[in-house]
Amino acid sequence: AGTPLHRKIDIALAVKNDILKNPQAYYLAYRNHKNEWEYVNARYENGWMLASGNRLGDYQIMADTISPKISLTNIDNDLKNDLIRILVQDQETDIARYQVYIDGKWALFEDDYKRDAIFYRVDGIALQRNGSQHHLKVCVWDFCGNCTEKETLFIY
Repeated sequence: AGTPLHRKIDIALAVKNDILKNPQAYYLAYRNHKNEWEYVNARYENGWMLASGNRLGDYQIMADTISPKISLTNIDNDLKNDLIRILVQDQETDIARYQVYIDGKWALFEDDYKRDAIFYRVDGIALQRNGSQHHLKVCVWDFCGNCTEKETLFIY
């Protein structure tokens, strides 16, 4: 693990083998106290990864070209209860943002980051139980801009 600092410092690492067509796929990682690499908010600029941080230690440039995974856990064409739960996972940089639409309308889902999930409690106003078919579309992005979309139909 690194040494904590009282003030932030600027960090600049050169991308030596700049081979990716999409420089947004590069990210900066810091080796934490568990000896695991964790994502650091940084930006790519003219062959350099630039960030600021308050820890000395091991930093490394990595690349994330793999899109997040989406698992529709409790929708099997039929929503049996009043909760839509969706697993959203990313191996490298974690989930940056997501958007969910039900019948083409944006739906407010809540985060459950401890369980790598997002969920929506059906309130009976935006979605009413009447046995009709509905369309669900989920879009998830990681911090390197990789995106996954998944769509399904369900009865509620």
